This record gives sequence, C-alpha cells and structure tokens, in this order.
Amino acid sequence: MKGISTNLTTLVAYFFVRQLKAEDLVKLIEAILNKIEQIGFKVIRLVADDFSVNQKAFKILSGGELANPQIENPANPARPLFLSYDYCHVFKNLRNNFLNRNLSNSGEKIDSGFLVKLMEKQENCSSSLSEPYPEKC
Repeated sequence: MKGISTNLTTLVAYFFVRQLKAEDLVKLIEAILNKIEQIGFKVIRLVADDFSVNQKAFKILSGGELANPQIENPANPARPLFLSYDYCHVFKNLRNNFLNRNLSNSGEKIDSGFLVKLMEKQENCSSSLSEPYPEKC
C-alpha cells in the first residue's frame, strides 16, 4: 500500500501464489480491500504486473472485459476503483523479449539495436547519478 499524499508505504499482505487461480486472487483482493477500507484508508487504484493470472483477475473484477480501467469499488461502491498495470514491469518485459528472443514480422527480423543502445546509455547514466546533472545522461 502506498500513499498518494504521504510517504506511507507498507506491505499489507503476503501470499504464496504458485498455481493461484484468478478467481481466488479476486477473493483475496476483495477481502484485503475491505479490511483496508475498514481501518480508514481509501483505496483508489490497484496495480499489478501483466502476468496472466492478474490479467484474468482484473477482467473478473471489471465484469469480464477490460474496456474501462475504472470499476465499481467492491469495498465502497460510492467511490470508483482504478485498475492499472505496472508500466515499468511491462517495459521491462518488452525489453527482455527484444533482447532475449529473435523476433520477426512477416519473415523480417525486428532489430533490437535501439533498445540495446538505450539500455547501455541508461547503465552509464545510473552510475553517475550522484552528480546533479550527469553529462553522460
């Protein structure tokens, strides 16, 4: 759980999820939302990586289709709940697919050279972040 207007960040629950079914994940999400709301916090958004179980759980929560990122909040129907994928994780997966696989489109190889250069630039940049405006970046 992460605060929007505060620096509060805390672990709310931890579950071992090997072979977890989306239907069971939805039950866990709803139970945790209810507990968090009961103690006075207002949940505005759920964030997940794009793992298939999370995608299916989001579909179940949104009535079967993810056409709208806003759903009725199971803990408080008067307030909407937003579903979101962790964009950093999605970009990392995309990068890994380009770097670790030979991708093609209609028989033509998709070149990952740009991503390799971007990753190298980022690695060089992160090593000099102690400077206010690193020249390498």
